[in-house]
Amino acid sequence: MPTLPPPPPILDAVATNVLSQPPAHRTSSLPPPLPEDADADHFAALRQAGLCADLTEGLLMVLQERVGTKDEDSRRLDLLEHYYDAGGDPSMSDKRWSDDRMVLFRSENGASARTIVSALAHSHPDTGETHLERLGGDGGPLVIRCGEHISAVDDEEVSVGGSSVSVRALVAAFNVVLDRHADPRRLVPLRGDGKREMYVALDLDHAVTLCLAGHLEEMTTSELMSLANW
Repeated sequence: MPTLPPPPPILDAVATNVLSQPPAHRTSSLPPPLPEDADADHFAALRQAGLCADLTEGLLMVLQERVGTKDEDSRRLDLLEHYYDAGGDPSMSDKRWSDDRMVLFRSENGASARTIVSALAHSHPDTGETHLERLGGDGGPLVIRCGEHISAVDDEEVSVGGSSVSVRALVAAFNVVLDRHADPRRLVPLRGDGKREMYVALDLDHAVTLCLAGHLEEMTTSELMSLANW
């Protein structure tokens, strides 16, 4: 299933490497719960937050049969990918991704920083032209520019082999852009599985509710507020 958007990675002088670092895969000594018993509350919470509007109980059961029983976080991301794929219907798939402003990144893809920012901007077309650049040339700070607005990327790491930046840092910088456009929603991460990072656009109340219920990757509200620039 294509992520948003699917341009080919661009490796350039702006940022040589992107550190896609989904949180470490969670393990448990207990067997994974049955999907039908574990997922209902999770997806009900997402629907209450305004996400996955088309995900009925019947459709969830169908998708659960396709995915099967596996680790909880991986299973739920698989279910979401199937939902947004919409059974291969490109029109419905585009609508679902667009409605929820969902963005998915895979660590194995090795996308460049420019590609990541392009995907973030694609999920929020109302922000206008948005791109990554360095202020003052190759040695300058890395920023996201959107019209007259500039947002610094804070955790760039520079080493002998070049520079690298995490997806999370790019998302945090893009959330500043959303704030400066007076957008009440911010991109926040659902729970990852060590290979994928999935972000959704939520307003403050819904984001805090999902955070406190353990449906987001940010485990505390202070971490959430920092990432979202609220």
